[in-house]
Amino acid sequence: MENYALEAGDAATWGSTLVTFAMACFAIWQGASQKRDLKRQNELQAEASQLQRRQIETAERRTLVMEQILARMTGHSDVSVNVNGQRPPAAPTP
Repeated sequence: MENYALEAGDAATWGSTLVTFAMACFAIWQGASQKRDLKRQNELQAEASQLQRRQIETAERRTLVMEQILARMTGHSDVSVNVNGQRPPAAPTP
């Protein structure tokens, strides 16, 4: 009888050990999955930020071109651009 009690106790110990091991493996897998998802999310955020920056630059260039066209059409030469594509600082009016 004593033998059966020992075997049942051993089975319970091994069973709980296996459950604990499975839970630990699942936690490790879940952590790795979250890390991978976070990395992908950061990559997507960087791509979106870069795309937004390019769109802003394109909009600024279009605005500058439209101002230049408008200045030519109206005969005003007050819109000028230096070599870098930037406007020179405004001169103070007397």
